[in-house]
Amino acid sequence: MRKWFLLRSLRQTGRHLLDSRVPAGLKILPMLAAGYLVFPVDFVPDIFPLLGITDDIAFFALMVTIFNTMASAALRKSPEPVAVLDSSPSLPSSPYSSRP
Repeated sequence: MRKWFLLRSLRQTGRHLLDSRVPAGLKILPMLAAGYLVFPVDFVPDIFPLLGITDDIAFFALMVTIFNTMASAALRKSPEPVAVLDSSPSLPSSPYSSRP
């Protein structure tokens, strides 16, 4: 069940990053988490092989989870997007059409 948790979380993060209803300030969180993965200074140095990598992955997963939770809450609070109707000028109706 939890086997694909990280993959689903990353997909959901991608959808939230592309959604215009999610506040821009909130979208910085996953970027900071990704930066932490590549930044050479860590809480636990990568000198300790297993511990250093585990710390990076745990921090990234935590930030992604927090972002998805906060973004989902922001989407629930925001109104649903209104479908944009075609605003092109309408052509005169044909005399052969059944509508007036």
